[in-house]
Amino acid sequence: MSCEEDKDLTKINENDFVAPVLSGIVVDQEFVLVKDTTSVDSLKEIWAVLTWTKADYGKPLATTYTVQIDKVGSDFANPIEFNNASENEISILVETINTKMFNMEDNYYPPLVEANVEIRIKAIVSEYIDPVYSAVTQFYLTPYDAGKPKLYVTGTHQPIPWDFASAQTLYSLNEDKNYEGYIYLTDCEYKLNKTPDIAWGAGATAGTIAIDGPNFSNATEGMYWITVDTLDATINTALHNWGVIGSATPGGWDTDTNMEFDFDLKKLKVTLNLTADFIKFRVNDAWTINLGDNDADGTMEQGGSDIAVPSAGNYTVYLDLSNPERFSYELVKN
Repeated sequence: MSCEEDKDLTKINENDFVAPVLSGIVVDQEFVLVKDTTSVDSLKEIWAVLTWTKADYGKPLATTYTVQIDKVGSDFANPIEFNNASENEISILVETINTKMFNMEDNYYPPLVEANVEIRIKAIVSEYIDPVYSAVTQFYLTPYDAGKPKLYVTGTHQPIPWDFASAQTLYSLNEDKNYEGYIYLTDCEYKLNKTPDIAWGAGATAGTIAIDGPNFSNATEGMYWITVDTLDATINTALHNWGVIGSATPGGWDTDTNMEFDFDLKKLKVTLNLTADFIKFRVNDAWTINLGDNDADGTMEQGGSDIAVPSAGNYTVYLDLSNPERFSYELVKN
């Protein structure tokens, strides 16, 4: 900051500041972001053109403006931000706002779920003077799913029954009609949701699916490998009981130690004593499906190398099967 600007700051009265006035979004306006897979250009479409009047400090001062968006009630504690230097207009692309929502790990916005949010303009002239904010405008924003296409398995097996936002998911790895993945089911009823309002239920015959069909029923609790073909309208489920086995475990290479599912973490886990030796993971007390780690990097491969336990002790072992592209594990010493 120059000496001249510093002198100007000593002469201004913060009580006389006039805040920016935001335009471009109105109260309770609803936006549904759409990813059109048939057109790359759809992601380059403009979501909103925001303009605002410049903050008035009683004299011309270099001002930096930031657009802030956060969930209603959060008091902008962890906002999405767009910095716009000294300009008082910004065009925000569909892809840009959705990517920012998708990457907010500490302030998660579930895809395809309407979020009640609010927006404001933050104006700053100096670190020594409190920012000036525009009035807050509340509106609604629904992000699209930025990852692979998914089916959300909602039902009575969930801690919050039928909750779309917290549902376990099946993935379409090739972004086509085929979906697959591991889902932990209890004695429950469930459906396959494409969106909160569009879901497949049971078809007229076993192993088939139908839009708006009755709920699927599951009787035996456990982890299921599920494959779905939405074009041929078929579903297949196979019960996979996962366990830890190996020379480091109490049962050695002869007896599995079964794992249980943690609904909060969406991972399988087990706590047990391990020696400084080796483990693997396998299904249904057999070697047909078994996971190891070829590169000792925490990711899994079918039939992969034995996993070394670094030192003897009591461990909680985690197995994350939520993403069929990348199974992973973690050994946490207690």
